[in-house]
Order: sequence, then C-alpha cells, then structure tokens
Amino acid sequence: MSISKEDCTLATCDVSISSIGYLPNVAGNAFLAGWFGLCLVAQLALSIKYKTWSHLAGQFFGLILELIGYVARAKLHDDPFDDKMFVIYIITATIAPAFLCYTIYLTFGRIVIVYGTHLSVIPFRLYTIIFVTTDIICLVLQAGGAGWTQAKDIQPDTLEKAINVLRAGLGMQVASLSIFIVLSADFAWRVLKKKNLWSARFVQVREKKRFKPMLIGFFTAAMLILARSAYRIEELSQGFVPPEDNAEILYMVFEGAMIGLASIILVAAHPGPVFGSAWKATGFFSKQPKKGEVETGNAEHGVELISEDKHRSSNTHA
Repeated sequence: MSISKEDCTLATCDVSISSIGYLPNVAGNAFLAGWFGLCLVAQLALSIKYKTWSHLAGQFFGLILELIGYVARAKLHDDPFDDKMFVIYIITATIAPAFLCYTIYLTFGRIVIVYGTHLSVIPFRLYTIIFVTTDIICLVLQAGGAGWTQAKDIQPDTLEKAINVLRAGLGMQVASLSIFIVLSADFAWRVLKKKNLWSARFVQVREKKRFKPMLIGFFTAAMLILARSAYRIEELSQGFVPPEDNAEILYMVFEGAMIGLASIILVAAHPGPVFGSAWKATGFFSKQPKKGEVETGNAEHGVELISEDKHRSSNTHA
C-alpha cells in the first residue's frame, strides 16, 4: 500500500522523496540563523545611530529573511515532509540576497557623488533606477518560481517550467550583478586616472580611514553574492533536489557561507560611520553640480568640481 507524500513520516517514507531530499543539519543551520540574527542587530544599531534608513530597509528585509530561512531548514530536520516549512525556507533563502544587493546599489550611487558625478559613465541616479528595478524583477521571478514549484499536485512538465522561472530570476541577478561590477570597475579606473577632477565637496568623507575599507567591503560582498547566485543556477540545472550525496555541504558552503560572509562584511563596511551627515546630502534626490561648475570662496562647500578643460588650461598657462 503506497503512502501519499502528505502522510509521509521518517518512519514510513525515505527522506529522498521529500522536497528537500535530505535531513538538514540542525547545528549548522541554527548557527547560520544566529549569525544572520547578530548581523541584523548590528545593522539596526548602526543604521539607527547614523540614520541611514534607506540602507537599513534592504539589510533588515534581507537578514530577517535569511534568519527565517535557516530556522525553517533546521525545523525540516525533524519533518522533511513538511512542505509548508519547505516553502518558507526556499522562498526566503532564495530572495534574501536581492535585498542585500539593493543596499550595495544604493550606496554605490552615493560613492559616485563623493568622487564626482562627472566621473561616472552614467548619471548617478541611474545606478539606483536600473539596478533596483532589476532587483525587483529578480525578486518577483525568484519568489514566484520557488513558490510555483510547491504547487499541489504539480506535474513534472509544470515543475520544470517553475524551475525555469526560478532560474531566470537567478540568471537575471547574475547578469545584473556582473554589469554592476563592470560599471564599478570602470568608475574606479576613471577615479584613479583623474584624481585632479575629484569633487572637493565631500573630501572629508574620502579622507576617513574607513572609506577605502568600505569600498573594498562592498565590492567583496557583491562578488560573494554573485558566486552564490551562479552556484544556485548550476544547482537547479540538475533538478530541484540535487542528487549529490554532499548536497547540503555544497549548499552550506556556496549559499550559507557566501551570504554569511557578505552579511558580516556589510556590517563592517556600514556606510554610516563613513558618510555621517553626508548620507542625506548624497541621496537620490540630492542636487548635484553639473560638469564644469566651479564654486570658489565658499567656506561651506569649497570647490564642487574642476572641469577637465579648465584643468588643462591652467596647466598650459603654468
């Protein structure tokens, strides 16, 4: 007599037919849940202290979803056939990194302002518009695809379609992050090449000891999230439940460890201590000087930026 999956227990069915396919390690998943919980507390404390509310929004949702996801994974150890708990885990753990990406995109737009918007190949607001928009699309595709895979009585061909939607969301995240990293590298090259054109308005931000470590931290976090998303695409290419005996080890390394490291790095690289009051002045709706503007004799703002043409002219006369 066959038993329906809904009525399965560890005593009556093999764990391999469950949605997760194995018994998650309680200690490892509980550790990661606690890790993300501590990162969340740290982000709350820093963001409240420095009033970086927009940054907190992404970190809060990303970390709380990670925490929930790993608590759900730990609970699946006792009942791997609990599909409701599996849905909670798969959706939260899948979409959480997209919120962390949001904070990276948000902060990078401000970094562009700190050096000078004229040094960027695209307007600084477009970083937020383009990448946050793609982030939202990724969220919808990933959440929709993950949820669809757990539809009741789903057929194999429909399951494959649902997995393809999930893959599309992850693939878009990889593409978006890759383009962002390329644009970031291009901006870094322009900044290093044209030091004479750096904006003087936010020189106090750039001179802080934590500024360069913050830049390295955000870049490293982006690379870790990129590696994680690439792994998830590869994992899903083999089906929804990976057939490897070491499936959880791979998951904990390329999902848990990658995002865990990215999260603690984003705590250490929190922009609040670096930007201070300049966080608001470098926001999306802040007014920035146009290329070629010069403001001299202003004790409050100093020289906003020096145009390349004027710099060449001054060198010629010299």
